[in-house]
Amino acid sequence: MKQLAVLLIGLTLAVAVASDVDVWLTRGDEVSLLEQRPTLTFTTGSGTHATKINVDDTTTYQMIDGFGAAVTDSSAWLIWNELNATQRATLLDELFSSVDGIGISFVRIPMGASDFALSAYTYDDMPPGQTDPNLENFSIAHDLAYIIPTLLEARNRNPELKVMGSPWSPPAWMKTTESLWGGALETQYYDEYTEYFVRFVQDYEAAGIPIHSVTPQNEPLNDTTAMPASTMQTYQQSAFVGDHLGPAFVATGIDAKIIIFDHNWADWSYPVTVMNDPEAGQYAVGAAFHGYDGDVSQQSQFHNIHPTAEVHFTEITGGEWATNFADNLVWGVGNIIIGTTRNWSRSAIYWNVALDQNHGPRIGGCPDCRGVVTINTGNGAVTHEVEYYIIGHASKFVQPSAVRIASDSHEGTLETTAFRNPDGSIALIALNPSGSSRWFDVLMDGEYFAYRLTGRSVATFAWGGTLPAGDFDSNGVVDFDDIDDGTQGNANSLFDYLGQAPPRPEDDVDATGDSAGVIDVADLYVLVEQLIGSLIGDLTHDYFVDLDDFELLAAAMGTADGYFSGDLDGTLAVDVFDFAVMQRKFSPAPSIPNLISNPGFEDLNGDGDFGDSWGRWGDTNFNDYWSGNAHASLFADAFGNNGGIYQQGIPGTVGQTYQFDLLNVRIEDNADADFRFGLEFFPADDATLIQEVLIPLDTSTPGDGLTFSMSAPAPAGTVYVRPMIRFDNVQSVAGNQDNVFVFDTALHAVTQ
Repeated sequence: MKQLAVLLIGLTLAVAVASDVDVWLTRGDEVSLLEQRPTLTFTTGSGTHATKINVDDTTTYQMIDGFGAAVTDSSAWLIWNELNATQRATLLDELFSSVDGIGISFVRIPMGASDFALSAYTYDDMPPGQTDPNLENFSIAHDLAYIIPTLLEARNRNPELKVMGSPWSPPAWMKTTESLWGGALETQYYDEYTEYFVRFVQDYEAAGIPIHSVTPQNEPLNDTTAMPASTMQTYQQSAFVGDHLGPAFVATGIDAKIIIFDHNWADWSYPVTVMNDPEAGQYAVGAAFHGYDGDVSQQSQFHNIHPTAEVHFTEITGGEWATNFADNLVWGVGNIIIGTTRNWSRSAIYWNVALDQNHGPRIGGCPDCRGVVTINTGNGAVTHEVEYYIIGHASKFVQPSAVRIASDSHEGTLETTAFRNPDGSIALIALNPSGSSRWFDVLMDGEYFAYRLTGRSVATFAWGGTLPAGDFDSNGVVDFDDIDDGTQGNANSLFDYLGQAPPRPEDDVDATGDSAGVIDVADLYVLVEQLIGSLIGDLTHDYFVDLDDFELLAAAMGTADGYFSGDLDGTLAVDVFDFAVMQRKFSPAPSIPNLISNPGFEDLNGDGDFGDSWGRWGDTNFNDYWSGNAHASLFADAFGNNGGIYQQGIPGTVGQTYQFDLLNVRIEDNADADFRFGLEFFPADDATLIQEVLIPLDTSTPGDGLTFSMSAPAPAGTVYVRPMIRFDNVQSVAGNQDNVFVFDTALHAVTQ
């Protein structure tokens, strides 16, 4: 399979040239607080210190959307009402300007009240007993008083600021409890709640605040009445996103991303289940995580199963339970800045950007949470808390649309994460979590600099910077204007150079393409792939362009923005010209060998027994209940029998990613059993398990022709890979039985 576009694009951008290095330091003893230190210089060589940090910007990972915190009702009210004009301007500069402050680039806003609000409210509140199915009472007037003005001032300081909306609760009249405090969204109001989201996005954008993304529900597993809250189980979120919210965003031309989950690392299987849903999975771009339970590495567990899905980190807070500056600095940088990004996150967002000296205002929830800054309501004095510096070490230096690049990281001694910005500059964040100072060498492109970082301290190193390849209008970023700025002959776009030599050699971004040294349609493909974030024409995201993609393109004809990445020629409309582009990219599915022998459970040797080459145990069998349709049968019933099927002896390669597909599945009844499928990895003896990666197989809804897919990389020591489907009956409901019939399977070695 073809590589993902984001990795392809990473190889085409300009490489930063080693130069003077700016150093910014925060020490655990608070002697330096995001303080600029003397400039360093790269020198030819590799240095003399034992600890080495190699930085390699030819190896790229995920794109970065931004770093920041939540502008809650309480935060905005404090900024807008408890500060005079001078104090407010100063604080907004300190928060959102990358020159005068830390340059926050991503904020999250509650869609209605959270626990940090002055009152409990939504955008469509009704008196008890009344409903508003036509949303005649919908209004964002509450937010126009101080939330939106605060956001507008923030955007004035950082025009690239992204805004994510997350609801704590639907309006009470839509809920099972008829209250904002606990309960869940009633199924009968899914359409109305969908319209609620549409109106929120449209009204916010009309007020000057574009919405980058929404999550369907904050902390959907948090069943509490201590604050505005609402639960949403996986099957509910799948139905809401797949059957309602996603189609509505497409129909109304809304391009805000739908990011699912928005809860703790520990429950990472929740977004896996939702992304596995055929309908929800086509609209949700990824998952958001919180850091109150679990471990940051669980983001990678999600990523390994859904490697093309976005990962975001959207909430953590400090508080009076942890007041040691150095401890908080080490934990925050190590987990929230370095940890989340090294585990695929495109963002890192703290909770309240501002609270008062009494940890409020609030209407419930956390009684002693700490804001990124504390505003004294008596005199307007602002205290920059440790979280301000944690965020600042990333947000001030890592630009939106940067990409994470490779850097050595030594857990417990010197931990790092590194990025290449759109202008080609490099930002390296280094944390010394130990109690002692440490010398180390940073190496890149045959040069190095040395630095001594004090214990329990963090430093950000920034150097280099060139215009990115393909930046025809020289504004520091590659955007659609670089393809066509609407004016012919001004030498500011790719179309001005078609058939000619590029203005700079690096602007021939397809240098290995059909005509190196000349700007042509292949360069167009590379830039459009970079901008839409996927393989051009691969609308179904199966890593090649085939007839299925033509069908989706036809369905998207006439839309304004090409929701399915159908805008292949970068003209911001899906039209007949996009078919011409897709035809050039057409490449029917390559012949990728299915590593499973007998994927359809046939009777290969004619002895009357089906499932040759497969193993099984427990209440399972191979047969052809439906004449001519061999299949595996798995029966989970009230008798407590466990079972499973597997195929062993398949050679595996360390580091290779394998994708296991169940291509035709029939599910009957609902005994609430625990079905899982996935991969096991074994050494040469094919018996000693190295690693098992199994994900839930949702049997809650009967159906025919269902498909399921997962993937995982082979860990060190792998010699064999074993596909597996199994079930555990301990949860079965007496008298019921889950019947799962699998008709076809596939195991492919894929390139991610």
